[in-house]
Amino acid sequence: MEETKELLVKAVKMLEKNVEYADALYERNEGVAIRKDKAEERVSTPAAVQGIVLRAYKRGQWREMGSHDSSQAVVKEMATKLARFQPMNGNDAKLQELKSWEMDEELPVKINPADVDVEEKLEHMRRIYKGMVSLDRRVVNATVTYSDSVLERVFANTEGSLLRQVVPRTSLFITPIVREAGKMDYDYLAPGGTVGFEVVKDLEEKAVKETVDSSLALLQASTPPSGHLTVILDPGMTGTFAHESFGHGCEADQIVRKRSYLVPYFGKQMGFEKLNLCDDGTLPEGYGSFLFDDEGVKSKKNYIMKNGILMGFLHDRFSASMMNAEPTGNGRRESFLRKLFVRMTNTYVEPSDYGLDEMIEDVDHGILLMHCVSGMEDPLAGGMELKSKKGYVIEKGKLGRILSSLTLSENVPDFIASIDAVGKKSQFDMERGTCGKGYEDYVPVGDGGVYIRAKAVVGQG
Repeated sequence: MEETKELLVKAVKMLEKNVEYADALYERNEGVAIRKDKAEERVSTPAAVQGIVLRAYKRGQWREMGSHDSSQAVVKEMATKLARFQPMNGNDAKLQELKSWEMDEELPVKINPADVDVEEKLEHMRRIYKGMVSLDRRVVNATVTYSDSVLERVFANTEGSLLRQVVPRTSLFITPIVREAGKMDYDYLAPGGTVGFEVVKDLEEKAVKETVDSSLALLQASTPPSGHLTVILDPGMTGTFAHESFGHGCEADQIVRKRSYLVPYFGKQMGFEKLNLCDDGTLPEGYGSFLFDDEGVKSKKNYIMKNGILMGFLHDRFSASMMNAEPTGNGRRESFLRKLFVRMTNTYVEPSDYGLDEMIEDVDHGILLMHCVSGMEDPLAGGMELKSKKGYVIEKGKLGRILSSLTLSENVPDFIASIDAVGKKSQFDMERGTCGKGYEDYVPVGDGGVYIRAKAVVGQG
């Protein structure tokens, strides 16, 4: 790593006299993926992917070059070419200067996945699979999907920053597929985060059984009622709302391009005073957590909404410079071969003081929606659509019949204005996922929070 650091420092020094700003990023990523179901066992152990990207800024424009080859000769050639770039239709947009800093850290895990043999990992997947299909004859199949990765990134820039981080991520996705009387259904369990193989070792049989029981219960599910109803969202549904429906509109590259419906609401009261919404790259074990973003900005917790007021947007260095704001640590790229965008990290609704039972007791007629399947982003118009795997009717303050495949839709500002209860800290939970932007550029993210109660249109999904 000392040689890599030295290489990056030399590269940016070659650029600093010819451009306003430059940085260099080295990446190495390796891991394992396993899938087990009734038909097959598939194990993937690809070679580590590594490479470097150099980036330069001049007169309001970026240029960058990336390569799998991080040899000294190739990096020198890239730096030489970048140093000669001339902006087309340049302008006087200045990139704000940041104070230099240094870091060399690894996010800790209990069990490093690299220390666990692939065959042992596969045996655990077989055990989980067998545990599901043996619980009930109606479990006709099951899928167990596992992946781990260790991402190392080293960064240097012309401001003098020199950084290194190692971020491990491990995920598990289990799905029992059940069938009875010609009807099939499923539920899922998806633990994971910036954690190690302990996410598998610590998986309790109780959690697997609850997932199977939930899948079997869905065989008896009925069609949901439709209409504008009081709804309660579980933490996963809340997180998908926070990320897809609201968070994308807070990404400042959308603001600069005048493509966000949230611009008129900045600094205004959108929801009630107990509603706080955060994007937090420092969240312990969050799937979207890291130590610094891909522009060398230290990861931090950012309040997008505080006490119901839209407080701020998420920035990379360019959007922060354009809007006279501070970078928020949200400049992220999928890899050294992909473009950098403003991206979320871990987006969630902070806990407040309502218990779930209290929320339900106050509802005369409504729906509890659980286990999010998907969400739609609409940063330009502010539309909202969430799909859940299951739900329950609420009648006169009590949970009733189980429901399957629900869709929730609403105008986002109206939905936020209707939120009147936010759950307690004991309910807080985060889920993991990937977020796409640009030309299918995916980065790991977390979303979640607590139960929230609001009003929206519900129908069959």
